[in-house]
Amino acid sequence: MRINFDLGELAAFVAVAERMNFRAASEALFISPSALSRRIDRIEEALGVRLFDRTTRRVSLTEDGEQFLTHAGEALAALQNAISDVGDRAERR
Repeated sequence: MRINFDLGELAAFVAVAERMNFRAASEALFISPSALSRRIDRIEEALGVRLFDRTTRRVSLTEDGEQFLTHAGEALAALQNAISDVGDRAERR
């Protein structure tokens, strides 16, 4: 499977999953709720699964969403570590 979404979309997924609230996640990311929803839609379309069950009052992760959250969190943490390592090396030079 080819990755058909970007880091902003991955960060949007994690933000919603951590807060279980689209409005709170959109405020944390400084984007509109509709832009956030479009990002989530693109990830779900790329993966071919629903990551969230959504109603007007409630957001919850699906089973696929829970599994994806584990991997997405690890990927973002690994990327942050790589950025920090490179920054540290640059400072030492």
